Amino acid sequence: MSSLQTTTMAVAPQNNRLYQLSLTGDRAQRGLTARFLAARPFENRRHYARFLIAQHRIARELRGVYLHPSCPDIFPSQEIGGHISRIEKDLRDLDAGNVESRPGQQSPRAIVDVPGLCGGLFVTEGVRLAFPFFRKQAEHLGLNAFFGARHLAYEASDIRRRWTGFAETINKIAFSTSDMRRMTEAARQVMELIGTILDEEMNGNCVARKDMNHD
Repeated sequence: MSSLQTTTMAVAPQNNRLYQLSLTGDRAQRGLTARFLAARPFENRRHYARFLIAQHRIARELRGVYLHPSCPDIFPSQEIGGHISRIEKDLRDLDAGNVESRPGQQSPRAIVDVPGLCGGLFVTEGVRLAFPFFRKQAEHLGLNAFFGARHLAYEASDIRRRWTGFAETINKIAFSTSDMRRMTEAARQVMELIGTILDEEMNGNCVARKDMNHD
């Protein structure tokens, strides 16, 4: 059982649409996790800097999810601008250079209505559940909430509370079978986009980065 399934079951056991979505998307989620682990982002600071660049691209590409007109009604706790700013400060801490401006990928096509938005948020907010683990791994590299790992500096209890609020809201909406299909497709597209960016940045397929001062 995936971490998303476990957390979702714990917070919303009845009429649980997010749990249904996690079952449908679990194979894709495992593939995304495998891509991440294969990149060894916490092996040294050089790898971690590439991870930051990937995080920055992901946040910018998916900013439209949080700017969707319906997002404030479904999920008012949005702070994508602040999250991007923290990543940029972390990049400066590690002297990773300027994040290059490259053509943005096409926004996930399925995020056009409320079901699509919910599918996108399912992925972006689900990734946030891993931040406490990421933060502990970053600490082994001498990074913390004040240097290099600002974007991971969220308390686990706050992240769980945030996810709980999202899950409770989604489970109150009357989604049809067709809605659930659109939600699943949006989640799939967002996971595919994240996986593509991870592959490009973590596997060194983009322009070579400046070496870190510390490995």
